[in-house]
Amino acid sequence: MKSQNTPFFKKLILMVFLLNSYFLVQSQIKKGNFLAEANGNIFFSSKEKSNNSNNLPIGTLSGLDGFYLEKNASFSVNLGVGYAISKNHIIGLSVEYGKSTKDISDLTSSTIPISPTEGYTSYNVERSLDSKNTIKEFSSGIYYRHFIQITPKLFVSPRVDFRYQQINFVTNAEVIEKTDGVIILGGVDGSIGVPNGDIYGNQFDSTFIFPQPPQNNINKLHNEMNYNQKSIGAALSSQLMYQFNSRFGVQIKFLEASLDRRFKDSRFPNQNQSFTTTDFDINPKNWEYGVYFILGNVQ
Repeated sequence: MKSQNTPFFKKLILMVFLLNSYFLVQSQIKKGNFLAEANGNIFFSSKEKSNNSNNLPIGTLSGLDGFYLEKNASFSVNLGVGYAISKNHIIGLSVEYGKSTKDISDLTSSTIPISPTEGYTSYNVERSLDSKNTIKEFSSGIYYRHFIQITPKLFVSPRVDFRYQQINFVTNAEVIEKTDGVIILGGVDGSIGVPNGDIYGNQFDSTFIFPQPPQNNINKLHNEMNYNQKSIGAALSSQLMYQFNSRFGVQIKFLEASLDRRFKDSRFPNQNQSFTTTDFDINPKNWEYGVYFILGNVQ
């Protein structure tokens, strides 16, 4: 006599077989396969910061303490295609584009005591700052990566990139001061000091003149910078990968160490421009998230 539970057991056996087949998928790339991948990153932040330090945007030139608002935004996209020269060993080509912005705004007012000058013992200052720094990066190069299996579906992939990189820096900054006396603003070479794309208050040098009678004065100082840098370099990174099936998976780049040699800077066309920079980045805000596809025979 046939058991009434036979259909159930058949279904159970089939389910176990399918689950076993699913979890035994080997995400190894065979020789002759192609790997197509796309990775990216998006980040936004807005934070109020103290400006009572000399190396912050407002500085302490006029004794004005307070806070300023800083907004940061960035995105990047990286596309690549590689070829498996042997099992789990890939060489390929990649291109990357990224853009980041830093906006700083501040409005501060204060009454500043001074030594008696023509009958005045204090003056009022209202200072506003608007600054926007934009960085655009483009890079292209070749890479090598290796898949190291942790579980049947989980891999870690160390990767080495050799790249050419071009970076464009644009800075626009304006300081407006309103006083009840005459203020003469000056800076390095008569402009706002913007080292490394930021505004530093200690770059300013101001002279105050107090006429009789007092009057309101508005003074503006504007600075704009636009320059390019070119470099070649290498980067070592690590990616964590999860394979959903034999052709598709997701990955996270969570670590990168780089060394770049700058060979051109448009700010200094007649000077020796060679300069080496190094970086080690594990900040989660810079992690790249992506997908990849395995093309070719995966049987």
